[in-house]
Amino acid sequence: MTAHSTLGLLLPAILMISGCQSTSAQPLAALSKHTSPAAKQEIQQAIVKLKGGVAPGLADDVFEKTDVLLLEKTQAKDRQGLPVMGREFELASQFQLQLRGEVCGLFYGKTGAFEPLTQLECIPKAGKQ
Repeated sequence: MTAHSTLGLLLPAILMISGCQSTSAQPLAALSKHTSPAAKQEIQQAIVKLKGGVAPGLADDVFEKTDVLLLEKTQAKDRQGLPVMGREFELASQFQLQLRGEVCGLFYGKTGAFEPLTQLECIPKAGKQ
């Protein structure tokens, strides 16, 4: 058997195996079963790590009803507390709670980065009761 024919037999097998592995780790949209104060703090830290800036304020039930979190920049206000006139062109930052295999984590679409979360119990979005 020549090296070329051996490669021809092995290549499809390698591609099939690698295809199966990548399919099993496909990200799934996820929800939190219960967001504890420790989990909420870990989410805030993950957002700072992924995006930078300061930790955002989050609802106590973050990710319990939806898998997506949008964060908008605070609008500038004048001395009377009224919004300064002008347009905001910066889009909201979008994060998604995902399950990748058994790992629950936060995905930041702008950079493609994923930060695992250990304090949060996630379930697939379709499985929320």
